[in-house]
Amino acid sequence: MTAPAVEVIIPHANGVEILRQCLHSLSRATWLQLRITVVDNASSDESVAMLRAEFPAVNILALSENRGFAGGCNAGIRASTAPYLLLLNNDTEVEPGFIEPLVELLERNRQAAAVQPRLCSLPNPGYLDYAGAAGGMLDRYGFPFAVGRLFDSLEPDAGQYRHPRLVFWASGTAVLLRAAALAETGLLDERFFMHMEEIDLAWRLHLHGWQVWVVPQVAVFHHSGYSLPPTQRLKVYLNFRNSVLMLCKNYGAARLWRRLPLRLLQDWVAMLQAIVKGEFARFWGIKLAYLWLLSHPRLIARMRREVQQQRRLPDSAIERVLYPGSIVDAYFLRGVRRFSELGWDIAPPPARPGTAASTGKTGS
Repeated sequence: MTAPAVEVIIPHANGVEILRQCLHSLSRATWLQLRITVVDNASSDESVAMLRAEFPAVNILALSENRGFAGGCNAGIRASTAPYLLLLNNDTEVEPGFIEPLVELLERNRQAAAVQPRLCSLPNPGYLDYAGAAGGMLDRYGFPFAVGRLFDSLEPDAGQYRHPRLVFWASGTAVLLRAAALAETGLLDERFFMHMEEIDLAWRLHLHGWQVWVVPQVAVFHHSGYSLPPTQRLKVYLNFRNSVLMLCKNYGAARLWRRLPLRLLQDWVAMLQAIVKGEFARFWGIKLAYLWLLSHPRLIARMRREVQQQRRLPDSAIERVLYPGSIVDAYFLRGVRRFSELGWDIAPPPARPGTAASTGKTGS
């Protein structure tokens, strides 16, 4: 059978050298039906000129304004006709055969809509990467964490998380998406601009009955924080704002009103801690996030209606893929530092009659 086409979509905004390294790495990929599109978010440097001179086979989609990660990826997705879409950060380097196991899982498991490889740190060799490690998880209050990364605690990449598993979200750093699933659920929410948009997409995929997986036998190496360092106020602002937006959009009414108050309390505690520690960029990031949320009730209500009118599954079905407690409590009160110490994992669902087994096993 002919291998299905994979379209690699790389959103980019400045940074000629980091993009050059990414594309040189990607040129060694062994998948035969591979197309590469760089979506340039109005770079002010020589990025586009470099692409034309050094990578003539790469498609260039030049935008007139910076539309962020979400807008850049969506522009590339809309321009593609491939059945599989690989979103890839410009600050990554890949292994030659990293695409094959990802495609194989989506081909074997027709319930799977998204799959990521293991993400490893470029600046910290031997460690998993902050942006998604060995697959993304979410607690019931909307706090993300990863298999191999709880808050700022990164685990060594010692082979402890090398089997495919169901996850809540797949990192936008490197994720293979099924185009047919996106046609059903919609694309990344561009109102998020950047940060949390892939988790929001994953939640909508779950609400439509799709699955999200990680295949950690293969790795992509990532320079986490290259585009936006973690201490910047803008990153703090986007993370807190978008996380609450995601809760308001995707939870049903009963669970939203039960869980949102505790989430708000946790955020206010985080803001007070920032003052005590003198982390004023963090304090202002959280404060500005809530000022935005309080000043946009109509927009939030509209975003919520869009999801709730289209969802196919109740919240009780989503509970199975959410961590049943608070990762904040586990980390800061109980001292949990490794994913394995949580004593929890998402249990694989039974395979639906007439579909490929939903174990996610690949031939690798």
